Amino acid sequence: MSDRFSKIKDVGIDKLNLLSKHYLFDHLSMKFSAIGEGWVEMIMPVTEKVLQPMKILHGGVNFLVCETIASILSYAMLENDDEFIVGTELSGSHIRSCRTGDVVTAQAILIQAGNQLHRWRFELRQQEGKPTFAGQMTTMVQRRSQK
Repeated sequence: MSDRFSKIKDVGIDKLNLLSKHYLFDHLSMKFSAIGEGWVEMIMPVTEKVLQPMKILHGGVNFLVCETIASILSYAMLENDDEFIVGTELSGSHIRSCRTGDVVTAQAILIQAGNQLHRWRFELRQQEGKPTFAGQMTTMVQRRSQK
């Protein structure tokens, strides 16, 4: 586990959830639920808010989950107040659909935490443990310009 990741563990689940309050993460009832050695989990209930017309989880929500988690976790690892996070790459594959009443668990696994780039791998699963989505995301640390 990187030293940077230990900052996420120091922040803790409650503060990660507070960082997410009042944003899309909160609107979709996403909640961080566990932190381990180099990984973080969040859960999201599948409700009508996230369905496509075919009454299954909208595929874009899987990407939204990954980008949101990566951005919040990378933000929690920042070293300085003048830094912020931007996404540079997001890719993934849909494996299985989810329906209303399912609960999706997303596990974010830190692959690399460099000075400028953070790489994350994602595994999303239904409550029975069946995989629904696999993806990866890269975030970049930027500095606010000094004026």
